[in-house]
Amino acid sequence: MNSLSKQYKDVFGKELLPFGFRLYKKTFYRVINDVVQTIMLRKTDTNFTLDFSILPLSLPVNDLYCEGYDIAIIGKRRWWWDCWGEIGEDTFAEILTRFRQHVIPLFERGINSATAYDVIVNIEKMIYNGLPNEVYLASYPLFLMSVKVNDYEKALRHLSAIMRKREEAYQHFLAERKKEITPVMNLAFERFMVEYRQLQEMMEMVSTKNVMYFQQLIATNESISLEYLKDPRKRSKSFY
Repeated sequence: MNSLSKQYKDVFGKELLPFGFRLYKKTFYRVINDVVQTIMLRKTDTNFTLDFSILPLSLPVNDLYCEGYDIAIIGKRRWWWDCWGEIGEDTFAEILTRFRQHVIPLFERGINSATAYDVIVNIEKMIYNGLPNEVYLASYPLFLMSVKVNDYEKALRHLSAIMRKREEAYQHFLAERKKEITPVMNLAFERFMVEYRQLQEMMEMVSTKNVMYFQQLIATNESISLEYLKDPRKRSKSFY
């Protein structure tokens, strides 16, 4: 274990473990109601930052490598923190202050699908200020949060934006297949079409407000998430 990872785990362990967070590799995570909150160390040989996320358990969550949102762009934007020199006791001082000021309040508000939805939309609008709403609308987690609270108008807006992007990808696949077809391309196209057809089915279910369909989907996905989060060590591939 390098000294940066150890310092991170020591500093943020004291900060987060008393509030019900658990540690898996370089990710602290907490399940609260129907969402999971994460904070993760991400680094290169010379720089590091922390990423955080609030994800619906209905995603489903089966991986804790959650890059999420870079804490360096929350509050006053800055570049990542240096870690090419000696790792001292104050290495995480600034980032811890920023975490307390900006991320903890988001975690305190985003404690279920209804409140986490608003938190995430506000973060997305702040990050992508000036860009079209399509940037945050095409979000599968926000779609699932909308369904969870039975807001089918929001769910339809999100799924429609997702489908528009998938339609663009579909047309790209078709154009590439006209140029050349390879086994790798065929496999990628088959996988894409499975997801594409699932989204088409969901679009029909959202349009008709099929509550039972989504109740079953959410229950199944939340069960997968909770089973995984009981002990990620038994179910994860190594990403570090």
